[in-house]
Amino acid sequence: MPKNSLTESAFVWREEKWVAWTDPADVLRRTRDDAVRIKIGADFEILNEGNASVYIRFIGRYLQAGEEYRFLEGDEPRVFLAPGETTVRRLQGEATLERWSRHWSGPDSEAKPLRVRATVVCSDLYDDGVVDKWVLEIVGRPVEAVPDDLSAWRPRDV
Repeated sequence: MPKNSLTESAFVWREEKWVAWTDPADVLRRTRDDAVRIKIGADFEILNEGNASVYIRFIGRYLQAGEEYRFLEGDEPRVFLAPGETTVRRLQGEATLERWSRHWSGPDSEAKPLRVRATVVCSDLYDDGVVDKWVLEIVGRPVEAVPDDLSAWRPRDV
């Protein structure tokens, strides 16, 4: 079986042209900003480091890389990767400030964070070959309450 590697980079974005939201001084306010949508996600790259070609299949909600990310859902047709080739996808979740804040009750909260899952399946070109399967999961609470300000929420470090 060819050797494959998976690398990722995470992000938090907020609505208003979907810009990266990283400044803790940039707060949103409950009630007024409840409908503002916030995305969390991770770009991931799969590299075929082996000496044989493989097929990669993506199952779940994710975006395909390109000039603009294209949203795909379900079971994408297989992607062929020759040795040394890569493919990039984005796993992403999106919800309103109101929903994200319901999943935050402090750093030691028992409230369940939101989860986004997808599966990557890698197989060789043979009917009786080896199949690798990775389950990718983003678990997050991208916002946190601002201490001493009941309505203010700010981005957390990803």
